[in-house]
Amino acid sequence: LRRRYSRDQIYTSIGPSILVAVNPYKRIDGCYSPHLMRRHFAEEEFTALPPHIYQLTALVYRRMRSSQEDQSIVVSGESGAGKTETCKSAISLLTSVARADNTSTADSSQVCVQDRLVTANVICEMFGNACTVRNNN
Repeated sequence: LRRRYSRDQIYTSIGPSILVAVNPYKRIDGCYSPHLMRRHFAEEEFTALPPHIYQLTALVYRRMRSSQEDQSIVVSGESGAGKTETCKSAISLLTSVARADNTSTADSSQVCVQDRLVTANVICEMFGNACTVRNNN
């Protein structure tokens, strides 16, 4: 983890269903770009690209579509660990995919609802977070 963190590789995969993220406490250029999102979603081979929340989210989405069963992503960690950013990134990929899946039927109200979902994530998390020394929620 330390070696990957020092190279700004903040995600480490422990098998296909566990992803460890280490908050870099800085902005990493290109880490959450639309291009990277598209690459991870387009790539079906799990190990073809470096570990990323987009990779795990795409995998969960594919499993949901193929099995027609509910799936979940559990995001856990200490205050300030980067849970909010991780959730926002996962939701961004899912709403992007939903838009692409519904391009023929999408209207402006549907797009507006998807944008509101991404924005509302922070508000929803506030109900489950306490004010701490690291995070003044």
